[in-house]
Amino acid sequence: MNFVIIGAGGYIAERHFKSIKNTKNKLIAACDINDSVGLLDRYFPECKFFKNLSSLQKFIIEFKEKIDFFVVCTPNHLHYKHIKFGLENKINVICEKPTVLFPNQIFKLKNLELKYKKKVYTILQLRLQKELIDFKKYFLNKKLIHKKGNFKLKYITSRGNWYFKSWKGNIAKSGGIVTNIGIHLFDMLIWIVGKPTSFNIYHATETRVRGKLNFKNISVDWFLSIDRNDLPPMNKKNKINFFRQLSFNNKEIEFSNYFDDLHDKSYKKIFKNEGYLLQETYESIKLCHSIKKMIKYKNDT
Repeated sequence: MNFVIIGAGGYIAERHFKSIKNTKNKLIAACDINDSVGLLDRYFPECKFFKNLSSLQKFIIEFKEKIDFFVVCTPNHLHYKHIKFGLENKINVICEKPTVLFPNQIFKLKNLELKYKKKVYTILQLRLQKELIDFKKYFLNKKLIHKKGNFKLKYITSRGNWYFKSWKGNIAKSGGIVTNIGIHLFDMLIWIVGKPTSFNIYHATETRVRGKLNFKNISVDWFLSIDRNDLPPMNKKNKINFFRQLSFNNKEIEFSNYFDDLHDKSYKKIFKNEGYLLQETYESIKLCHSIKKMIKYKNDT
């Protein structure tokens, strides 16, 4: 199958290069406003490269073969625009999360899917991690959703000073850490437990947020941080820059394993028409948007 990618110069794009190659498909064109995309030579040296949408548009129109997927790896605030571009060119879209920043954009994209008879898939790789799949099975088999219980969740993934100098540090562009990073956390919880009923925020800065998420019978105390100082001592010692831990009552799992192959698994599910569609992303986007509206960031002390 033929793929086109936009946002080819970003960090996450290489995972898509790998997955396209590992699934024996072709990246025929890439686009980015930055031209530091030398990684393309490692994976797809024949790939055409463009620095703007108009040049890419012309290529898509003139390309004689079918283009099967348009992959969106651009900054979060551009996702809606670029997904729309893919659909209007009658190409199925694969987008990194968060799919969009505003919940109402999901409905607009759904209408475009119907109009152009194409689909939008989002990469939600934590849903494919073995430890979490096993935990969800345990949770459902024991019918714990009907019993009173408490989750505790820590999600720490350290970022350096560069983070706040990039678009990711701009709340208008990334949605802040609640959306840019917390979307993983909230999507996973909603996938396991269901729709939340309410939430509380206890602490919020640009680098860490602590709160509680409430479901019908279940509550979740959660902590999200990009501050290296919040990592466990062993992780710091071993230079492991992330820590992910989930517990329910007395059962605890750590899901810090590096999930490099989960993009491959995501692609294979998409090819089997089992990928995660727009409606499955709505609740977590809605929750992130609501939290973002409530909190007012303060400087760390």
